Amino acid sequence: MTKEEPSREGAVVIFEESWKELVEEYSEARKLSTFCSEADVELHLAHKLLDKLPPQIVHIELPVPLEIERFSSELFSLGRIKKVKYYKPDIAIMDPIELNLHLIAELKFTPIYWSYVQPLLASKKFLGEEEIEAVKGDLGRSIDDLRRTRQEIPSQRDIEKTYFGLDKRGRTTNVEKLIGILNDFAMKEGQVVTGYLCVIDEYYPNIKDVLQKAIKKYNPPDQFKILAEHIPVYEDLKKILEEL
Repeated sequence: MTKEEPSREGAVVIFEESWKELVEEYSEARKLSTFCSEADVELHLAHKLLDKLPPQIVHIELPVPLEIERFSSELFSLGRIKKVKYYKPDIAIMDPIELNLHLIAELKFTPIYWSYVQPLLASKKFLGEEEIEAVKGDLGRSIDDLRRTRQEIPSQRDIEKTYFGLDKRGRTTNVEKLIGILNDFAMKEGQVVTGYLCVIDEYYPNIKDVLQKAIKKYNPPDQFKILAEHIPVYEDLKKILEEL
């Protein structure tokens, strides 16, 4: 069955639905299955988009030139964009005929490095008493460390490094580039492109509020959205410790 190419508005709806599905599936499977990197998040989100959209419009790490006048001209004359002074969004959806960019997205994955395997084995009594006590000790220390982290308010610099993609020279962030591209497309090309910062976070329950406050520094346009979801691993760990 041939999939129809959507409008920008249609692409936005499908993207947001797919992201919501991805987060829900990750949350449900977190105890037994987990993404190992942001590349896994890209892969699984792209797979969902390819199930719903024509394959020729979905891209991973599509180069978008910082001089946006080059976007359509290089696609038209060269068939692709030169990797010179460009930003590379994790996900992009583009009309390949009209050469219109529908949306671009920066994905961030900030997990807690903790496996549920040992606590699960302990809860099922598959471990000896000494091993169970060791698991409980490790789990208690992890909970304490996480509690202290959650009580801290991350600085603007920490947010830029962890969530906004601060470059190695510490001068600019991927999110700043993304917002600049949205503004340039609107002002120079008269084209509305939707931009996203999509985050799966296991540290801060109020991660969306934290990011919304920090992003004001860049004066984002209305077509920029933050889709940030907190996965309640801390609460799960506390419950597991109580049950051991």
